[in-house]
Amino acid sequence: MSSPSIAADAPNLPFRQDASLIALVGLAHMVSHFSQLLLPPLFPWLKDAFDVSYAQLGFMLTVFFVVSCAVQAVAGFLVDRWGPRPVLYVGLVAIALSCFGSALSTSYWQITFLRGWLGRAMASSTRWTTPCSTEGSARTGWGTPTAPMASRVPWAGPLPQG
Repeated sequence: MSSPSIAADAPNLPFRQDASLIALVGLAHMVSHFSQLLLPPLFPWLKDAFDVSYAQLGFMLTVFFVVSCAVQAVAGFLVDRWGPRPVLYVGLVAIALSCFGSALSTSYWQITFLRGWLGRAMASSTRWTTPCSTEGSARTGWGTPTAPMASRVPWAGPLPQG
């Protein structure tokens, strides 16, 4: 007995539509990883501005990752319930509010709360990529393996010289 494959069940969509979906999935993961890597280089300035230790700044990142991890399953259920598009839009608005609020924050606890909010937003905005990848044709499955490459290549840094 053979199991049905995704390619057999998938609609025959034009390559341009598939390529744009693959690029969108990669871009979503790139934004996610970029926002994770954006804060640590600012630690020396944040340490002085908020008069905190590096351990406290590390706690700020811990809040981000713990909240993101805890909300992943809930976000998956929301995507299953309401579909990927509304969850994506809510997540993008939450990301924008978190980033804007972080820029305006005046205390350590404000920015820590906003990093937790960003973790929640990242969880909801990245959970939509898998359903979108499986709704297109067989080629859109490439969006998932494209995402790690798109999220790491821009900030990989210079390659070591021989």
